[in-house]
Amino acid sequence: MVNGTGIHRLARAVAWELLSRGFNVYSTSDAEAHYQRTVVRDLRNADGKMALAVARALAKRKRVLFLNWGEPIIPPVEVKMDSGRFVDVEIILGDDYQQYFPEVVRLY
Repeated sequence: MVNGTGIHRLARAVAWELLSRGFNVYSTSDAEAHYQRTVVRDLRNADGKMALAVARALAKRKRVLFLNWGEPIIPPVEVKMDSGRFVDVEIILGDDYQQYFPEVVRLY
C-alpha cells in the first residue's frame, strides 16, 4: 500500500479497511511522486492477472437513488516486474482514492 496523495497516514487508514475486507496488507509507505489516479500494480505476473483481480475487487458502481447504475469503475492496472519483492500486487493511492475507499476515515 503506497500513499501517492500526500495526505498524512492515508495508506495506513486504507490498509485497515483492506484488512477488514479480508485482504493481506504487508506494509505501507509514501510514494516519491504525486498520483492523481489510484493504480493497482502487478509486481510478479507479466500478464497482470493478480492486479486485475485486485482491481475488480476494489471496483465500485455509481449509485442513483439507491440503485447500482452503469459499468463498474475499476482502477487502472499496470505491470512493473519486481521479483525481488515479497508482494504480488501494490496499490498506489491517488487523489481519487475515495472513489474506491469511501469508508476511510482520515487519520491526522
